[in-house]
Amino acid sequence: MRGEILTYSDTDGRGFISGDDGVRYSFQRSDMQQLQPLAAGMRVDFQPDGEAAREIFLLQAQPQAATTPTATFVMDVTEDHPSTRHHLGMWGYFKKCMAMYVNAHGRATRGEYWSFVFFSYVFMLVPLILGFATAGEEFYEYGENPSAQAVVFFLLTGIACLAFCLPGLCVTIRRLHDCGMSGWLFLINFVPYIGGLILFIFMVIPGQRGPNKHGPDPQVSKPGYAMAA
Repeated sequence: MRGEILTYSDTDGRGFISGDDGVRYSFQRSDMQQLQPLAAGMRVDFQPDGEAAREIFLLQAQPQAATTPTATFVMDVTEDHPSTRHHLGMWGYFKKCMAMYVNAHGRATRGEYWSFVFFSYVFMLVPLILGFATAGEEFYEYGENPSAQAVVFFLLTGIACLAFCLPGLCVTIRRLHDCGMSGWLFLINFVPYIGGLILFIFMVIPGQRGPNKHGPDPQVSKPGYAMAA
């Protein structure tokens, strides 16, 4: 089956293809058989699987560009050029992870992962510390019930833990994707004694340069930009 890419988002690695049979098919970056930038208008060949497209091959490298009277000058930049690097800052990366709450598609840089870890621990530890600080000496010495104020802080800690559980799992999977690994390797964390250490090592190693089967390099923007003449 052949068709044309309708939409595609590098953020979540998903898009839609309009098949020549008139049916719209969803697809994921991992279904692409070529590691090339994707854009609306590209012609593709694929295998229909219900409402999804599988084993997708690009039939052209770039979509057909519309002819405009304005001349443009295209300057190519390499992946190492500073202007192509994305730096959202720690708070920006944290907000991105929360916005992609249950989205494990695509890739995440080391900066994105550790920014999320930092702020999630801050939001969990602050109410916990305040809870212990306001519980009173009786809570430690005699096991009596803490004050109502302390209970509120402990509840806030529990809510924060639940709130950050799913996005934490998803950003960990995307970090594994960035290293070219399967997201299922997250389960190694449950191996006694060494599982957590191995996963920690995966989280600190550099990601793969350039696109891989999980999506484009998250630290690099498009390979070129246009300047109006």
